Amino acid sequence: LTPHVTPRLSPPRFFPQVGVFEVMHSLAITKYYDLAEKTLDQADLADKNNELAHAYVFYKRWVHIACDVIPKHNYYRDPRYQVHARSLVLQSREVEKALRQLVERMDVVAEEHAERSREKRAAHEARLREQREELRA
Repeated sequence: LTPHVTPRLSPPRFFPQVGVFEVMHSLAITKYYDLAEKTLDQADLADKNNELAHAYVFYKRWVHIACDVIPKHNYYRDPRYQVHARSLVLQSREVEKALRQLVERMDVVAEEHAERSREKRAAHEARLREQREELRA
């Protein structure tokens, strides 16, 4: 009897960002435009619901699809799909503005969190000082 040998698989391809993928030319370009639209809808909904981290991820995903994936598709320059391409250009301005505002809001939230942490730390240190003074007395 020969031992069962599991075939060796090549390691998975890892990407430096979540949701990064390469274009598949066998997939209709309209599917990519649909994916971009749905991703933008998710980003807008998360933004509206004040889910800042989710909104950021979805907006960045949209940027990747619109700027990195779709332009590499074989049919990107095909005149039949230029309406979609122009739409992406218009949407990109809105997404850029939304991302800029979102990052500003995220910075405010982060600063508020840092301020609360500093206040908690100061209160904790004050309690420790009081306890030390009580022990000395």
